[in-house]
Amino acid sequence: MDDLIFPFGQKIKSLWQVVRAPRKVFILGVYASAVHAKWLNAKGKVLANALAVASEQYIFWRGENAEEIISRIPLPEGAGGLISAGEKFNRPSGRALDKYPSTTANRNYEWR
Repeated sequence: MDDLIFPFGQKIKSLWQVVRAPRKVFILGVYASAVHAKWLNAKGKVLANALAVASEQYIFWRGENAEEIISRIPLPEGAGGLISAGEKFNRPSGRALDKYPSTTANRNYEWR
């Protein structure tokens, strides 16, 4: 995936399970998600409510630092602006995973 990019040029990154030792829990995710931004034109009109613009930071990302990640994406002149699309789009899988007691406190003991 080295040559694939999101709109506005951010590279699509592969995510890998970092810890390889045996774990108590195995959670299978279908695909890596993305950081989502709301795209606004120069006058502030919404062009897209949720546009994938960067790779999520880790498997089952909780959405932290979404605004910071989005703010670092350079836009071409006249393209408007990007703001976070909000928690509905930036952390749903991480938040859903946190609803289960075995995964909330410490994710270091699970495979994802």
